Amino acid sequence: NERDDKWIINFSEQVKKVCPNALFRISVRTDQITHTKIEHLKEAGLFAVSCGIENGSYTALKRIAKSSNIEINQKALKG
Repeated sequence: NERDDKWIINFSEQVKKVCPNALFRISVRTDQITHTKIEHLKEAGLFAVSCGIENGSYTALKRIAKSSNIEINQKALKG
């Protein structure tokens, strides 16, 4: 939650200013990523995203105490 849209916009602007040809990749939680965040990061040089989707079962996700669920995981994968 600390890295909200405002943080992402500021980070992206700083990367473009300091290192305009930067290329980077990120790892994210599916419940923390949005299309808006990805778009800003792409403008700054983002070229790859990985996200952890541990399971496709509601009960398994609950058992391993994930804050995500199947719908959130599917939404994140669609971009």
